[in-house]
Amino acid sequence: IGIGLEETYKLNGEGIYPIPSHGIFNTTYRGNYNVYNLDGKLIKSMEDETQIDLSNQPDGIYIIKNEDGQAIRAIKK
Repeated sequence: IGIGLEETYKLNGEGIYPIPSHGIFNTTYRGNYNVYNLDGKLIKSMEDETQIDLSNQPDGIYIIKNEDGQAIRAIKK
């Protein structure tokens, strides 16, 4: 049983792609958001950026949360 990761995730017409990636993700999300590892450690804070660079992070699953702390997407590196 997989965890349901697809090539592109969408939320309200916005998305992050490609999934999985080798560490560079493109995003159409706007606003402030944070990237966490599965241990809950903050990996990166983002402000209105169009690319998430996790190339220096180990392979795994990361959670993106918006500025309200709501999880909006899981991504796999």
